[in-house]
Amino acid sequence: MKTFFAQQEVNTGRQIELDLLKSFTIICCLIGAHICDEFIFDFDNSLVWTQSYVFGRVLGAPIFMFSMGFTMMYTTHHTAGDMFWRAIKLLTFGQTLNIFRYAIPYYWGAQLDPAYYNPQQVLNFSSDILQLAGLAFIVMAITRALKLSTALTLLIAIGMSLLGTFLTGVETNNYMVNQALGFLWPTHTESYYPLFNWFIFIAGGQWMGSIYRHINNKKAFFSIAIPIGILTISAYFYLQLYTSQTYLGALGDNLSRYCWLHLGEALFIMSFIPMLIGISYLITTYIQHHLSEEVITHLQFPSCHINKYYSVSWGVITIGSTMFNLHNTSDYMVTWMICTLITSMIVMVYVRHFEEWVDDFVSRYDWIFIMTVFAITLYMAYYAYATCEVMPNFLNNYLDNIKLSIR
Repeated sequence: MKTFFAQQEVNTGRQIELDLLKSFTIICCLIGAHICDEFIFDFDNSLVWTQSYVFGRVLGAPIFMFSMGFTMMYTTHHTAGDMFWRAIKLLTFGQTLNIFRYAIPYYWGAQLDPAYYNPQQVLNFSSDILQLAGLAFIVMAITRALKLSTALTLLIAIGMSLLGTFLTGVETNNYMVNQALGFLWPTHTESYYPLFNWFIFIAGGQWMGSIYRHINNKKAFFSIAIPIGILTISAYFYLQLYTSQTYLGALGDNLSRYCWLHLGEALFIMSFIPMLIGISYLITTYIQHHLSEEVITHLQFPSCHINKYYSVSWGVITIGSTMFNLHNTSDYMVTWMICTLITSMIVMVYVRHFEEWVDDFVSRYDWIFIMTVFAITLYMAYYAYATCEVMPNFLNNYLDNIKLSIR
């Protein structure tokens, strides 16, 4: 162990291998999974199934949240106040995204087909991954204010995971109240990433980030982490695909089994994330020795702007599937390449020509912008609740059923 770690911190700069893994996650995992959600493909096709279930579920969101916690140990804005303000911005960013990918397109669609689009507008007020990130930053701000160690924060996250499982289904008779509770623990709404069940990935990433800063021999460390990860990921897939166990559920057809994952499955997935970082490290080492620094800079770009990629890709996908009624596209790879290309072009143009101006404008009127976003959110939540006869949730699969009806 002494060959791996140093008492002093030796990895304090930007970790390129993590950037490469994050770029892979947003391009190959999350964008691909969202395409599978919004467009209609044949899930008997092995490529589509692998993209949606393996890359989208097992790798996508867990790596996204784990890497967020990991990078908390490398950011220069690490005070409790910094993290709380970051939380407010992430929550606002997430709700702004929901307005543009759910409220506006589905309000548009409801004018043509209210039975299909009205229920989907409740998604404007749902616990998606950016809302999870914002709430996680609030928890992290509290732990920083209390000066809790990363190990103790991880133990608290384990307790939260157990509490989230215990509270599953604890709710009221009001759908919108349950939707709000679904931000914290699983309720029978469109409760995708409840904080209690998913915070463990952020806490786990932060804990590993604190360790990673002291690793002085990455090659030796990953020579052990990669084989261990191969064993655990093999066991994970074997148990789900070739046994009758019912505890692990990410590869099953019941989406709630994945979104409301238990502690055991979260720990299982986290056990092979260091392997993925190690593989990324080996690729990074090869690139550094054989390709130019410019190539590395380009590969890091999606990681440096991962929230923009996430948000813009959702806009591209939602507009393509809803406003232009392209649900029934048949070629997954073509759809993925087109959506990724358009997303990359928009993000690059925005960063180069508009980001500085937008940041300056928003910073001047930040609280007005924040209050406006949440006012629109509450209005659209009330509007959706008033216009829906059947409220969608994971158990009645209402959104999936009406999606199939348009085939």
